[in-house]
Amino acid sequence: MKENGYFFARQAVNTTTTEKALKFIEKQKESLIGGTNSGDIIENSVQRINSWTKGLIWETKHNDVMALWNENIDRIVCSLIKYKVDNELLNASIALRFPYKTENKNWKENWHVDGILDSSEKRFNNFPLLVGVYLTDVHSENCGNFSVYEKSHIKIGNSFKHSKSEWRRELKEGVEVLTKPEEVNHLDGFKQLYAKAGDVVFCHYMLGHLPAVNLCCKERAMVFFRVRHLKSPLLEALDNIWVDWCID
Repeated sequence: MKENGYFFARQAVNTTTTEKALKFIEKQKESLIGGTNSGDIIENSVQRINSWTKGLIWETKHNDVMALWNENIDRIVCSLIKYKVDNELLNASIALRFPYKTENKNWKENWHVDGILDSSEKRFNNFPLLVGVYLTDVHSENCGNFSVYEKSHIKIGNSFKHSKSEWRRELKEGVEVLTKPEEVNHLDGFKQLYAKAGDVVFCHYMLGHLPAVNLCCKERAMVFFRVRHLKSPLLEALDNIWVDWCID
């Protein structure tokens, strides 16, 4: 984690649980795309279509999806995070990436970091750890792969720490869009991740990431959990990206 900013726990979730979650998600997807409002569907679902990816994202607390957060994940998270994790704040964020042809050659530059600024509340809203559970296999590149810039958490963290005149000023003023300082506009270490259903990826929240294009014939399905603890968010994380962590 400390070096690359992420690691995998392979087959941490069993097949029965992933298939049950996927079955529920498929049912919700049909309702969302069909325009009906039924059951557990959250109103703030977002359909994302841009120049390199097409997908659907929404949040839920339904038991079939929340069951993905099992003892294996909980044990790993508790070994990483210094403070007690607030499971009451856990939401499952469902992220589907559909097959989509694109001519965009610069899509790798569209990375982001979750939780740095909440545009609705206009405040710093970080969390220490992003956990992603794979519900479908991703065996080759350009199949909607969850993709990362390895080691970017260090560079982005240093940018926060040393560019206070830019980052802190904008945070204090409560802007809706946080401009990236020039030194992090272009990152090295891009990697499309491969995984099987049931694999779980653990990412530092400062790790630059994005979905790859999906030029394959199948959609990619993942569920993300943004882990928060009882002291979240910590502004001190701007100066020390490990302040939440059991890592020296």
